[in-house]
Amino acid sequence: MTGASRVTGRRIRIALLVVYSAFVAYMTLTPRGPGDGAFTRWVKRSLDALHAQGVALWIDFLTIEFLANVAMFVPLGLLTALLLRRRWPLLVIGTAASAFIELWQALFLPERYPDWRDLVSNTIGFLLGAAMAVVVERVRHPGSSGQK
Repeated sequence: MTGASRVTGRRIRIALLVVYSAFVAYMTLTPRGPGDGAFTRWVKRSLDALHAQGVALWIDFLTIEFLANVAMFVPLGLLTALLLRRRWPLLVIGTAASAFIELWQALFLPERYPDWRDLVSNTIGFLLGAAMAVVVERVRHPGSSGQK
């Protein structure tokens, strides 16, 4: 890879991280309550219909919400890890970002519900994304340690 294409690739990753971070900020730091959207109502109705048929009784709304939070933070972890030269700060960054969101909701958004489970699910998602970045880099550059 040439130096110019490496710089272009890095700029693209930075732009993607900025755009995706703005999306996460909108989803987590604005007054939109988790239970007031059409999608949330659809999920709850769908679960009720499945449960009435005896299907997926082990899945509840909190499980879906937990998994959705994990999924939302995977790209954030992936893009962050692709930009960092060192891997050790990733746990701190993922946890701190999630803690900031929950603290913001607790202090400034009374219509939101800060929850320790969100801290856990967001951090798990971030770290899964970071792990994916490590795998991608090892496949692209076999024999390197991933620490640049």
